[in-house]
Amino acid sequence: MRQSKKVAFCSLIAALSCAILVVTRVFATASYACSALAGLLSITVVLEFGYKWALAEFAVSAIMAAIFSSPDAAITYILLFGYYPVLKGFIESRIRRRPIQWGIKMVYFNAVMVLCYILTVAIVGPIDDMGFLGAYGLPLLALVCNIAYVIYDIGTSRIIAGYNYKLRGRVHKLLK
Repeated sequence: MRQSKKVAFCSLIAALSCAILVVTRVFATASYACSALAGLLSITVVLEFGYKWALAEFAVSAIMAAIFSSPDAAITYILLFGYYPVLKGFIESRIRRRPIQWGIKMVYFNAVMVLCYILTVAIVGPIDDMGFLGAYGLPLLALVCNIAYVIYDIGTSRIIAGYNYKLRGRVHKLLK
């Protein structure tokens, strides 16, 4: 396949990611959902062109996210969701035992979650909405985030399977 088609396709995915992330400027409550959705778009780049092209697409979309989206959406996209399909594919293709895969992914997620929290508080300010939970606020938030991450990972696997089953042939025809 010609390089120009790869560049054009990756640029289109980066632009779509940016369009989704721009929504967070208007709807601040959608920052995490938009970051997760924008990250899913790079699945096509990983599956069609490989990790190198997906990382290039991520670099472009991360720069655009930092410029055009809300700060918390940019942080979660850049540190977690933007390159997650690349990381997921790399972990699952290199390590065959599922418990080890899940262990690595959970350690990764929790480390990134703490980093995202620290950066968001430093840039945006403290989260005041959890005051009614008292001392249980942050641990409860961490638990909910871990559950959401497991659901996101399983959903990502199903999206990949659906893409391979239903859309991959059509995308190949478009890219010829």
